[in-house]
Amino acid sequence: MKRIIIQKLKVKGTRGYKYILRCNQCKNKFELGGNNFNKGRGYFCSPKCRGKNKEWQKKISNSLKEGFKKGRIHPKGMSGKIPWNKGKESQRWLKEKNPNWNGGSTFEEYGDEFTKKLKRQIRERDNNICQIKNCKNKIVKKLDVHHIDYNKKNNNQNNLISLCHKHHMKTNFKRDYWKKYFKALNKK
Repeated sequence: MKRIIIQKLKVKGTRGYKYILRCNQCKNKFELGGNNFNKGRGYFCSPKCRGKNKEWQKKISNSLKEGFKKGRIHPKGMSGKIPWNKGKESQRWLKEKNPNWNGGSTFEEYGDEFTKKLKRQIRERDNNICQIKNCKNKIVKKLDVHHIDYNKKNNNQNNLISLCHKHHMKTNFKRDYWKKYFKALNKK
């Protein structure tokens, strides 16, 4: 099957071309950019026409069968196959090997006092504004309530602060810096 080229046009201001072609199925004219032409497209004006063409379906079917035989294509895509990197990266950075590991503190449970009511009180106390200086993030959902000393059992109101989600995620790293930052903020 050949592409039916009617005209090749130079695109002004670029080094590229566009092509006017005729559809192999319905014989209508259509345009195609140079990149798509170079990628081997341009036989049909639409997916609908391509689906109607028996010759094209036979060609694709044969190439798929050939790919299955040679092992290049799996009949169900990737289902049943294990990715080459499965488990390799995760083992390298597991627990203590990860530079951000802090002894598994994320698995600690919160104190009984850390309730929805307490969180609402903290957000209201902070006027529903992220307490990081000059925060310009749009608040889409409720603010997170952060423990300043990173002790989940210490639910004293002086130890809790409202942060937007983006800044709350940042406080998981460089904890010593953030402890000093929030203590200086509380003194003001």
